[in-house]
Amino acid sequence: MSAQMDPADEFPHRHPGTPNWTESFMFQAYSPGTRIGCFFHVGRASWGDPDLWLERLTVTLPDGRAAVSGAYRKGHREHGGGTDACYADCLEPYAAWTVVFDAAVQLTNLREMLDGRLRMGVQQPLHMELRWRPIGPIWDQRDMKIHSLKSVHYEQAGWLSGFVGVDGVRLPFEGPGRRDRSWGIRNFAALEEHTILHGEFPDDGIAFATAWFRVSDGPATPPRGYVAFGPSIEDITAATLPTTALFSPAGSPFEAVLPTHRGDLRIQGRVLQSFVHTLLNPNGVAVGADLEDDRAVILCGFQVELEADGRNGFGFMERSGKAPSVRAAAARARTASDK
Repeated sequence: MSAQMDPADEFPHRHPGTPNWTESFMFQAYSPGTRIGCFFHVGRASWGDPDLWLERLTVTLPDGRAAVSGAYRKGHREHGGGTDACYADCLEPYAAWTVVFDAAVQLTNLREMLDGRLRMGVQQPLHMELRWRPIGPIWDQRDMKIHSLKSVHYEQAGWLSGFVGVDGVRLPFEGPGRRDRSWGIRNFAALEEHTILHGEFPDDGIAFATAWFRVSDGPATPPRGYVAFGPSIEDITAATLPTTALFSPAGSPFEAVLPTHRGDLRIQGRVLQSFVHTLLNPNGVAVGADLEDDRAVILCGFQVELEADGRNGFGFMERSGKAPSVRAAAARARTASDK
């Protein structure tokens, strides 16, 4: 663990009054036994009342649908972030969390998300309760300075277990993933594109993550990341990242190469499930692709299956681009899904 890590950082911070300041708690995982993906994010509003939290949940389902929710609600929690209906609470710093959602969602699919921002439709209840425990060390990205994005960010591979109840069915959830904790200035206006890939191989004690950002108010960051073999963590600076097209459907393959002192870790990946969000200035999020707004950043999230030298694992990939640069790819994806 970095010498800069402080257990108090796991809990909510006092808002400093700085413009565009926010903090967030994110949990992602995939349950291979039930083929359910979970992307959970609560972030403090950077405008107005600091007790407003943006609740963002995307649960990807085996039949290709996604249960989505995105709402600002007021809340205050002593041990984490969110509201009474959607929260992440720290039970023990760096060791145990509980993640709960008990509110309404809308069922959609990738084709609808490609058509634009999702309009309000029929709502139904979703009740999710998950417990998180670590399966890897912390990767502290405190020195990865990108002025317009969050100034402090760390993440940790883990295991989420519990249940998801939606569409009249309660399903067990057990699978690997990660969490991240961030705070500081965040302004999506400067983001041009980015790629993030992380993965966990629980049976082999291996976890990794790598990220690359291009922003308009500074130089592009070189690919940065880590590979953990058990409790040992190694920083990497020359990763070869996936070039998977945005809006890639299930089954799409990709590759990544992570150089380590033990030799290259060569990743073969396959998209399992995907969703589309729009990042709004300064730091809002909408479900679906708002391709009409030239300032919008379109983000695609992918639950992925991984293989490396005979090892099997799962992970998550993000790719984004400004709306004008991804319109053609979205049109191709719509045409392909209509066939």
